[in-house]
Amino acid sequence: MEGSFVWHSHPDTDELFIVLDGSLDIQLRETGEEATAVHLERHDVFVVPRGPSTAHGRRTAQRSCCSSRPEC
Repeated sequence: MEGSFVWHSHPDTDELFIVLDGSLDIQLRETGEEATAVHLERHDVFVVPRGPSTAHGRRTAQRSCCSSRPEC
């Protein structure tokens, strides 16, 4: 996973990130607020909670990582 992503949200499901190698930066923002950054390193796990008020985007990865939604 590399590059930038469009701001989006998942109103019905959480999104799980597992960094297998390298690092991953995720930008999160609540409606009407400034974005905050979450930096993940190798073997880190992070869940973006479901809901229309949380959007995330601008992921940048070095090396490899994976993302999955628990519903998949």
